[in-house]
Order: sequence, then structure tokens, then C-alpha cells
Amino acid sequence: MMLDKPLISIVVACYNTEKYIESCMDSILHQSYSNIEIICVDDCSTDDTERLVRQTMKKDNRIKWLSTEKNSGLSDSRNLGLEYCQGEYVMFVDGDDCLLPESISKLYTSMDDDDCVVVGGAIVNYEEDKEQYGILVDNDKNYFTIKHEIKTNALSDISTTMNLPVNAWGKLWRMSIIKANEVKFPSGLLYEDACFLWKYLLVAPYIHTVKTPIVKYHRHMEGSIMSDTFKKSPRMSINHIFILEDIFNFAVLHHSEHILRSKMTKLYEDNFWNAYNMAPSSDYEEIFSTMCRILREQRIDTTTSPALQYVARYDEISKSEIFMEAYKGLKGVGIDISPLALKLTGKLAKYRKLTKLFACISSLLLVILMFVILRFYIFH
Repeated sequence: MMLDKPLISIVVACYNTEKYIESCMDSILHQSYSNIEIICVDDCSTDDTERLVRQTMKKDNRIKWLSTEKNSGLSDSRNLGLEYCQGEYVMFVDGDDCLLPESISKLYTSMDDDDCVVVGGAIVNYEEDKEQYGILVDNDKNYFTIKHEIKTNALSDISTTMNLPVNAWGKLWRMSIIKANEVKFPSGLLYEDACFLWKYLLVAPYIHTVKTPIVKYHRHMEGSIMSDTFKKSPRMSINHIFILEDIFNFAVLHHSEHILRSKMTKLYEDNFWNAYNMAPSSDYEEIFSTMCRILREQRIDTTTSPALQYVARYDEISKSEIFMEAYKGLKGVGIDISPLALKLTGKLAKYRKLTKLFACISSLLLVILMFVILRFYIFH
């Protein structure tokens, strides 16, 4: 009997999904695996999403309705849903996607006793003409297709794990692991799925992939809870750095930082460059000050990274009396030199093979430059 099988919770996050939510709910309700509860979490939609879900609730008592207190993003919606899950396992579904008919059954039957998470692929459905998406179509196919069925320790087999889709949907997770370790999505950050996945794997690393597609993923650019990912945002430039910080802090909390520490220098260096190259000059100060704080608080080894050594050097320069006098003096006459200083520091950092001696000399020249500019404005 189906009731002999464990309850599986389905957390459906939705925001302004009136165009898709009925198809989404229908695809879940008609799964071959029926011992499920559906926790629909609405992020303060302004369209007809709630009415449509409540209509469906009248026909099926497996559905629960929750709403966030304010529009706060995908992470908060999913975290709220997790608080109400009663199942032994949980799946995440976005309100504009659909499950294939055997999705839950396939994931459950593939979950062995030693598996922590079962990973499935997806079929991508494009709302607009595919030509509008260009190379993204091929990238989607490569990214969301699981080519091989494998069972592995994610932390011992990093290269394989890094090639798997990081999305939270399309996977079956153990609720006992999530609750015992307080695994949560990071509030207010993009790419929250990657953060959740890696925090989960730090405490429960055994993964099992299945080649069967699990989700019909709806790709569109406007109006959904995910569409903001595709919009240029000043916060996107620094987002990856905050994600890494959150993952490492979680590792420290669970005494597993030794697993990541050897990899953090390279990860922070790469994401520093991504942030620096994507950001407008108005974001430079936040990028540098954030990186300086993280390197200091997490005691990241910078000896193998000239780029991060320059970031740390900026921290020293910015605290020097000469720099602060120049900064305050010029700002007093309406000139903000911080973008110039940060840009110069960033450009110097790109020369990754520079010696420590040259690093010190270039830093000294930067201080002298600030001092000369200050004297020029004072005496002229």
C-alpha cells in the first residue's frame, strides 16, 4: 500500500505565478507516488496565484497554504516551508515548473540507506522563441542532463560534484539531516541553491544521481520568482563572495572547515575577480572592504595568491594616517578618491606573479600619490 511508504513533503515556492501554478500543482497531485504533502509558500504575490491554489485546496486536502509576511525572496519562502514539513523527505518545486509523472517515485526508489540526496536532471521548456536565448539553450541541455548514474562521496569526488546541477529542485533530500544541522537557504542572496547544496553536503556527503529527467523547468525572463537572477544588479557583483562566506561559516559551526580551508584561497580569488570585473566603480569600496574583513575573520591563507595579498594590502593602506588625511581632505572639497585608489589596487592585483617586494613598493607609491594629491589641494 502507498501509505506504507514514507511521507514526502513538497515545498512549492511561488510569486506571481498565476500563469503556471495550476499546471504545477496538477503535476504534483497526479504523481504515481501519492503519499505526499504539498506546502505552497507564496511570497506576497500581487496576481491571482492565491485564489487559484485555494481552489485546488478544496479538491485535495494534501495541500497547505503559507504566505510570507513581506516579499522577501526565494530563500525565505523555502525556509518557511521547511518549518512546516512533516515528511521524512523533502522536494523543492518552483511555482512555474512541473514534475514529470514518475518523478517522486523515481527519486524515492533510488534512495538507498546510505544515500543523503538523490539528484535528477531536467527538461527545459522555453516560453519565448529559443533563438532569444542563444547559447543558453546548449548550456541548459549540458547542465541539466545527468549523463551517468553514480553514487559517490561529494567531498571526496569534488570534480564530479562540481559538474552536477546545483539547483535545489530535482532532488530528494532527507529532512532529518536538514533539521539536525539547521541547513537553511541564505536570506537575501542570489544563487541560494548552491549555498544550500554545499552546506548540506558538508554534513551529509553521499549523493546518488539518476539519469531520468525529474522536472520540466520553465525558462523565462520576466515575472517569476527566479527572473531577477537574469537582471543586472549591483548586488550580483559581490553576491558570490557572500555565498562563500556563508558556506565557510556553516563549515566552522559544524567543525568541518578543514574540508574547505585548502580550497578557499582559490575560490575567494576567483570570485574576487568576478566581483571586481562585474562591478561598477561605486561598488569597489564594498568589494575590497568585504574581502578584507573575510580574509581577516576566516584567517584565509593569502601566501599563494598575489591578488588576495593586494586586497589585504589595501586594508593596511586604508587604515594609514596619510591615506585617511588625503581621503578626508579631498572629500572635503568634493572629490572622492576611493574609486581611484580601489581601481589602482585592483589593477595592480592582476599582475599575479609580482613579488612581495614589488607589492610593497606599489603600495607605497599609492600612499605617496594620495599624499601628493592632498598637498596639491591644500597649497593651491
